[in-house]
Amino acid sequence: MPEHPTIPPCPLCGEDVPRPPTGRPHRLYCSMRCSVTAANTARAATRAGKRASATIRCLTCGTERVLYHQQARRLQKYCSRACADTARVGRPGPKGPNAPGWKGGRWVTTKGYVRIYAPEYPNAKKDGFIFEHRMVMERMLGRALRPGEEVHHLNGDRADNRPENLELWFVRRQPKGIRLGDVPHCATCTC
Repeated sequence: MPEHPTIPPCPLCGEDVPRPPTGRPHRLYCSMRCSVTAANTARAATRAGKRASATIRCLTCGTERVLYHQQARRLQKYCSRACADTARVGRPGPKGPNAPGWKGGRWVTTKGYVRIYAPEYPNAKKDGFIFEHRMVMERMLGRALRPGEEVHHLNGDRADNRPENLELWFVRRQPKGIRLGDVPHCATCTC
């Protein structure tokens, strides 16, 4: 029977390192805790030996942070992922017509619908925009759209929001939508 080579003890704590199944290389550390501790210690020692290449001030919170060579190449502007997320979501500055990138408050979405900036409008979203076809239909009806009501473009052009091109649909089950005039006034109606 061949003799297994002796496995040296764990370099961190001195405990015996468990023998691996046959054919696998032996482990260096006795446990995951020792392995992680050693990796963190080595990482800290390596970082301490590096030369700082830049110091930045976080654009969100203002704290200073030392960047090392690899980090400085990426030109980090924030001290942490949380500060970067805060800056991306809640950018301070003027909104609406006072914003530097203002283009009139009317834009077309990737799906072809037109959105209008109208923050004072009752059904506007949090960003102050509302779909133009919904606004036109609500003005035609003289009331807000109810749950289940959708606006349909007769010619299929989602950017054509003329009143004569819009139709109010009541969406229930199958089919996807029906004209409001075709909705029965009761479930068992046959008239």
